[in-house]
Amino acid sequence: MSATELILLEMRIEALEAEVARLKQQSGAYAEQMEEQKQDWVNLIFGTLADYPDYDKVIKLGRNYRESLRPTPSKKITRKKTALKKADNKAAKKAAKKAAKKATKKAAKKAAKKRRQ
Repeated sequence: MSATELILLEMRIEALEAEVARLKQQSGAYAEQMEEQKQDWVNLIFGTLADYPDYDKVIKLGRNYRESLRPTPSKKITRKKTALKKADNKAAKKAAKKAAKKATKKAAKKAAKKRRQ
């Protein structure tokens, strides 16, 4: 490379470095501005709809919608009842198995007694 080409290359590099520094400064200022807006968004919005004629209706509808998404107590009760029924069924099955075992043991004892006689 010739000396003039090196000088031109150095000038281009300096211009690029200056542009990068300017862009970094702009992006930092923009990031700070966005951070301030994130922190202060509630104060910007709070009270803006207070004079709106249907404000109370909107609040009530929103509350009703959010409450509709929550599980109702009746659903929980039915789940509990279902669980209890399953538990009762398990207990009944266990009891039936025990009774069947006892019956077979008794039948076996009776058969053994008859054979002895």
